[in-house]
Amino acid sequence: MKKPNNNPFILALKARNLTVEVHHHSAYQIVLSNDTPFNSTINGIVYERIHGFLIKPQVSHFCVAEKGTLNVLNIEPYSNIGLELAGRFREDQDYIVFDSLHE
Repeated sequence: MKKPNNNPFILALKARNLTVEVHHHSAYQIVLSNDTPFNSTINGIVYERIHGFLIKPQVSHFCVAEKGTLNVLNIEPYSNIGLELAGRFREDQDYIVFDSLHE
C-alpha cells in the first residue's frame, strides 16, 4: 500500500487563451490541454499541436494556446511528487511531450 502524500507542494492553475513568453521555473511543470492542441517551444525546439508536456526544473519554454484551456501544475522538486517525477525521465531527458490526449 502506498504511503499518503503529506507534502504535495503543488501550485495548480487553469489558463485560457494565452501566449506566454520564454521563461523557466524552479519546479517541475506539467501542462495539459483540456480541449484544443497548442504550440510550444521547449529548449529551443518547436512542437506544434501537442496536448501537453512535463518538464524538469530550469528548462526554458513558452506556449501559445490562443484557443483553449490549459491545466498547469508546478511541483516542487524535493516534494514527494517531485521525487516521483524525477524517476520518470531518462538520464539524458529534460522533458516529455504528450502528442495525444492518451499519453
